[in-house]
Amino acid sequence: MDAERISSPVTSRLNAVALAGVLAGVLAGGPAILLLAGCSVGGSTSASRANDELRRRVMALEDQKKTLEQTNAELLAKVSEWSKERGPALPADVLAAMPRCASISISDLGTWLDPADVGKPATSAHVSVSCLDGRGRSMQGVGTLRVEVMVLPAGETIVDSSGGRSAREGATPIRTAKIELGPSALRDAYREGLFGASYVVDLPLEPLAERSAVVLVRASFADAITGATHEATKLVDVH
Repeated sequence: MDAERISSPVTSRLNAVALAGVLAGVLAGGPAILLLAGCSVGGSTSASRANDELRRRVMALEDQKKTLEQTNAELLAKVSEWSKERGPALPADVLAAMPRCASISISDLGTWLDPADVGKPATSAHVSVSCLDGRGRSMQGVGTLRVEVMVLPAGETIVDSSGGRSAREGATPIRTAKIELGPSALRDAYREGLFGASYVVDLPLEPLAERSAVVLVRASFADAITGATHEATKLVDVH
């Protein structure tokens, strides 16, 4: 009887310690244990869906974490740059290597009318504009981009003696659209693809049934770093 009375508190403590260990294990490896538990319940469809949803959430959180880390690293770099005291001028070779926008270009392959189905009226013009450094390579710029689109009837262009192509004088556009992107919106419009990096702009149009046309694109980029303004014009056959 005395032995039972003595062992009872000891047994209770041991059980409590064991239970605490199990709970700690669950808390430490929660997602993994939940996944295992889900798989063991008869392989039910509901458990499988729950596991898939958990995996999607984990992947989404990992992507969000990576984005936040990159944004934080960039902000730290900016703070470090802004907080430096003014010192001697940068070495000439450093200044020479710093890329700056030297010109802009409008992509033929990156300009078209949407939707792609030519059997449907066009409702927007898709335009790609690139900032180029002094070596003609795509780069990101900081500033304001203005894009104007004029949709001309097919045949409203002329070719000069040098082979250059331009809109016929007095040609009347059947659709026009303009857009302006400030520094923040411009950065959001930056894309990388098979044909290089560029700023992608979509300009809404009134529905246009005639898809055989020529698009005259005019772009202007006001560089906030250098204060320079770069312009480009291009005629693109679209359908």
